Amino acid sequence: MAEKLLKDLIDAIIKLDIEKATNLTKSMIDKGITAREIILDGIMPGMKAVGEMYERKDYFLSDLLFGAYLSEECFKLLEPLLAKEIKKVPIKGKLVIATVKGDIHDIGKKIFTSLMRAEGFEIYDLGVDISAETIAEKVKEIEAEVLIVGTSALLSTTAPYFKDVHEALEKAGVRDKVLFMTGGPPIVTADEVNADFYTNNAFVGVKRALEYVNKKKQ
Repeated sequence: MAEKLLKDLIDAIIKLDIEKATNLTKSMIDKGITAREIILDGIMPGMKAVGEMYERKDYFLSDLLFGAYLSEECFKLLEPLLAKEIKKVPIKGKLVIATVKGDIHDIGKKIFTSLMRAEGFEIYDLGVDISAETIAEKVKEIEAEVLIVGTSALLSTTAPYFKDVHEALEKAGVRDKVLFMTGGPPIVTADEVNADFYTNNAFVGVKRALEYVNKKKQ
């Protein structure tokens, strides 16, 4: 039953059918399917497929953005359930995440944050249009054996600001204590902004975060 419902959810997301997708999400919650399973085996594969269709030019940018909005509506339904599940999952690490100063786009950030939360990370989402100094101050405030800093940008005018975040982390004396990840369209490389890693794929970002956790525990 769960497998069919998850496949139906993927199909609804691919077809951008928001009514069917949200109804299926509600149905799976009622049937006791975990939020983590719905996210990892339903919503995210659906969103990945939508992204691939956009890359093939089968979908327009407006379709991609609507797909993200649809997924966000499903996430909202799952938040109470996910909060309960997280309490039972050992905390793997902490994530400080923000969209950088001058940029207000946060769809990708929300998707990545939901995935990281499902994997057992404690999240500190600072929001959008956040200064490098604010990010560094929060990082310095948090005490954690495993701490990841994620910054997001969509615009070519704001992506170079990632380098300011790197400099603020260095100034605060915490740069070497964190994994500094950047995300968004491929506007700048990790090397150009002194980040440890860049991706425009939430799945890849989570995989890299988990690799970092395992390396820290060795």
